[in-house]
Amino acid sequence: MEMGFVFDLVCNSKTVNFYKRYKFFKNIITVNEDNFLKNNILLNRKYDQILNLSYSRSYLSDLICSKFNAKNKITFKGDNANQHQDSLEKNNHNYSEIINCSSPNLPEILKFLKFFKHLYPTIFNDPILPKIDLSEEELKWARLFFKNHQLNKDTTICFYPGTGTSVRKYVNYRNLLSSIQDRLGASIIVLGTINEIKLAKYCTDGLKNVINLCGQTSISQCMSLIKNSRCTLGGETGLAHIACSLSIFNTTVIGGGHIGRFMPYSDFSSLVLNPTSCYYCNWYCTQERVKCITDIDPELILRSLISSWNNFNLSKTSIYANYTYDAEGIISKFFDYFDIDFESFKSDSKIFVKLKELS
Repeated sequence: MEMGFVFDLVCNSKTVNFYKRYKFFKNIITVNEDNFLKNNILLNRKYDQILNLSYSRSYLSDLICSKFNAKNKITFKGDNANQHQDSLEKNNHNYSEIINCSSPNLPEILKFLKFFKHLYPTIFNDPILPKIDLSEEELKWARLFFKNHQLNKDTTICFYPGTGTSVRKYVNYRNLLSSIQDRLGASIIVLGTINEIKLAKYCTDGLKNVINLCGQTSISQCMSLIKNSRCTLGGETGLAHIACSLSIFNTTVIGGGHIGRFMPYSDFSSLVLNPTSCYYCNWYCTQERVKCITDIDPELILRSLISSWNNFNLSKTSIYANYTYDAEGIISKFFDYFDIDFESFKSDSKIFVKLKELS
C-alpha cells in the first residue's frame, strides 16, 4: 500500500462481488444485523484505525464500529437521514474523532477529500473520481451478449427505471422511450432488480427492440453491458454512478432530496431536474406530490438524452432544468460548491456546472 497500510473492508453481501475486483483489500468482511454479533472471529480482530465513511450513518454501521477493537475510530459528524438524532448523538461517543464537513450539501466527493486530507494531509490534495476497470472476461461477455441479441454498440441504450426508494422514482418514461426510439432508432436494454420487473414492463410496453434484464444480471454483467452501450438513461442510482465510473455518457433524472450532494461530479453526466424551493428535504417530502421529480418535463429528458447520445462534452456537467422565475436563485443556493454558467438557461433551459476546488 502506498501509505504503508493494510486494509480490510466491511460491506454487505450485495456488494461483496464488486469489491473483490480490488486487490488492495486484504480481507473483505460481509456482515448484516443478524450475523454480526455472532461473529466472534470478526469481533476479536484488532485494528489501528476504523474509518466509517458514511456521512448519513446507519445504526448498523455505528454498531459495527463500536464492537471493533481499534486504537482510533473516525467518522463524519454527519446527518440524521438514516437514524434518529438522539441515536446518532449517542453513537458519536463510540468514536475517538469526528470530522465536521460544515455543510450537509457539500458534494460527497468533496466530503471524502476533506476527510482524508484531515487524516493524511501530505497524500490527498485532489478529489478522487470513481473509476472502474473491467476485465477482458467481462468485456468479452458483453460483446457476446450483443452479438447473440443482434445489438449494435452505437445504437444501444441501457435504461434503469428504478431507484433505491419509491419517492425518487420518475414514472413518465413510457412515452419518452417511444420518442427516443423514433428519433434515434435505439435498442434498449433494461437493467434493475427483480423488484423493477413490473415497472420496466410498464415503461417499455408496446416498444420494439427492448430486452428486459431486470432481476437477471449480476453487478458485473450490468457494468459490462453499460460499458458496451452508447449511453444510459435513468434515475440517480447506483447504475448512474457506474456509468460515470466507466466514462459512459449518461442522462440522469435527479430530484431535490439531496440535490448536489451525490451528483454531479462527472463530465459524462447530463442531469435533468426541476428546481423547487423545498430542495434538500432529505427525502422527507412534505408536498402534495414529489414535484421535484413528477414535474420534470419529459422533453428536457429527451434533449438531455440526445446530448448524451451525441457524446456532447465541454469538460463540464450539463444540466437541463425547468425554467421558472426563481430557478436561478434556487440552483445557485443549492449548487454553491459549483461554478455555474447560466448563459443559455432562459433561452434553452440548459446550464453548465463545474465542481469548485476545495479550499
